[in-house]
Amino acid sequence: GIATWLFGVLDREPGESRRFPSPEAAQAWFEWRGKGWVMPAIVIFGMTCALFAWLVGSRESQELFDGFVAGGFMLSLMGMLGGLVFGIAGPNDTVLQIGQFLATRPIASERMARTVLKSLARSVLIAWLIWLVAFLIAFAILRSNGFEPKDALRQHAWWYVPATLIGPWIVASLGASDH
Repeated sequence: GIATWLFGVLDREPGESRRFPSPEAAQAWFEWRGKGWVMPAIVIFGMTCALFAWLVGSRESQELFDGFVAGGFMLSLMGMLGGLVFGIAGPNDTVLQIGQFLATRPIASERMARTVLKSLARSVLIAWLIWLVAFLIAFAILRSNGFEPKDALRQHAWWYVPATLIGPWIVASLGASDH
């Protein structure tokens, strides 16, 4: 199911008794192990720093809400960083050319690109879910304490949440395919 798909990243390295069912599965495992947690880690780090700054600073409900709203738009910037990381297909992170080992894999270029983009999509989705859950928890806590957000977001609420998912995906996929 979806839980297996999302959190299958916790798999240990394949032993000799475990073989991948296809070259695409091996490539997906390789991509996720090397680059998959880039975007979720950026989101967690960014939210931790922002929450710490809010706790030390103002502690006003509206500013916390505005920070989460701004964080949703910043997911696109994080998508750019994630896309750049996923787009590197060289033997290491400093060489952008495809290495000999990658060039000899039994997988066609378009299948490899599809696998990279699927891993990137999973990374974007997990990062977005982390932000969304934190945003909803913070909003529920604020609402239970009588907070009512200003009207600015209410006018645009219908497109805001989908934009926070579609925007990072567009930016990340363009960044990854640019290499």
